[in-house]
Amino acid sequence: MTKLILLLFIADYVSMKKYGRKLTKFVWRKMFFGPYPENSEKVTKLMLQGNIRDKNCSGKLLREIPDDKILDYVVKVYGSKDVSELMKYIYTLDTFLNAKIGDIVL
Repeated sequence: MTKLILLLFIADYVSMKKYGRKLTKFVWRKMFFGPYPENSEKVTKLMLQGNIRDKNCSGKLLREIPDDKILDYVVKVYGSKDVSELMKYIYTLDTFLNAKIGDIVL
C-alpha cells in the first residue's frame, strides 16, 4: 500500500501544478515516513472496495478532472521506481522542503 500512497501523492502534486486542484480529496500531511493522507483507514477501505472514481465526489477517492492522463503519466514515469526512489523525489518537492512533521503539504 505504501507505494500506491506515494504514487497518489505524486498524482495530486502534478494535478495541483497543472490544474490548481488535487486529483484526490485527500488532505496530505508530512509524516516521518513521507506523505500520508488523513483518514487513511477510509482511503484503504475505498481502495479495497474498488471505489476509485466518482463524478460527484461523494466519498470516492478521485475527482473528475479535465485530463485523465495524469494517472497514466505518473504510472509511466514513477511506477517502476521503488519506494526509496519515490521518497527521495518527494522530499525535493517545494511542498515538502520547508514543511514540518504533521504539516499539511497538499
